[in-house]
Amino acid sequence: MAIAYLPIDIDVRLPDEDKLLAYCEKYKLPKIKDSNDTVAYWDLVPVIARMPNDKWYDIEYGRNVLYNRYNPNMGEAVYANNIDVEFPEIPYMLSQLPFKELTMVTMMVQKTYVPHHLDPHLNDVINDPYEISIMNEPHRYNIQLTQHDKPAYFVSATKDGEKVFPNITKEQPCFAFCERYHWHGSEYIGENKIQLSVFGIVDREKHHATIMKNLSKHRDKAIIFEDPDNPQDLQYHFDSYS
Repeated sequence: MAIAYLPIDIDVRLPDEDKLLAYCEKYKLPKIKDSNDTVAYWDLVPVIARMPNDKWYDIEYGRNVLYNRYNPNMGEAVYANNIDVEFPEIPYMLSQLPFKELTMVTMMVQKTYVPHHLDPHLNDVINDPYEISIMNEPHRYNIQLTQHDKPAYFVSATKDGEKVFPNITKEQPCFAFCERYHWHGSEYIGENKIQLSVFGIVDREKHHATIMKNLSKHRDKAIIFEDPDNPQDLQYHFDSYS
C-alpha cells in the first residue's frame, strides 16, 4: 500500500495573501511557447534553486536544474529575488521539512483546471533510483499558501478514476503526496490559489519518521491506494527512455 496523500504537521506561518500575490505577479517566469515541459496550468514563481542569481529567468538553465532535482550536491541552493527577506515565513516553514538538501522550490499560481497526471519528466536524470522508489513514498511535499475554503487538490487511484479530495486547511496546509505513482490534479476554484511546491533530497531517516508520525496521528485524513502492479513501468520512469 502506498500513501497518496498525508497531512504533515508544521508550525504554520502563512504570508500575507495580497502581498504574496503582488510578488508573484512581479516575479513570475515568462510563458514558454511550444514547450512540452511548460506547465500551462500555472504561473511559476521561483523560490529556491541551485543556480546563480543571473540565471533565474534562463529557461534552458532552469530545465537542467529541474531534470536534476533528485540528484544531490549539484550546487548551492539559493533564494530568488530576496524572497526569504520579503517573506520570512517561507524559509521558516521549509526549515521544518525533512530534507538534507532543497533543490527546487517554486510558488505555483493556478490558472485553470489541472487534470489527472503523474509527475516524471521525459528528461529526468536519476542517479540514485531509490530516491524515486515507491519505497520512499510519499516523498514530495507541498504547502498550500492560499484559498483553503474550497476543496481543489485531488488524488485518484487510476488515470481517469474517482477524484478524492482531502481537506487542506489554513491551519494544516502542508502535506506529503506520491507524485510519481498516484494520479493527482486540481479543480479550478478561481484566481489566486498558490501552492509552494518543494523538491529536494530527503533525509531518509527523518523523512520516514515524519511520515510514520503523521500517519499515526492523522490516519483518518490519509488517502492510501494500492501500489501499481509494476512500479518499474516506463510511465513512472520516463528517464528510462533512451
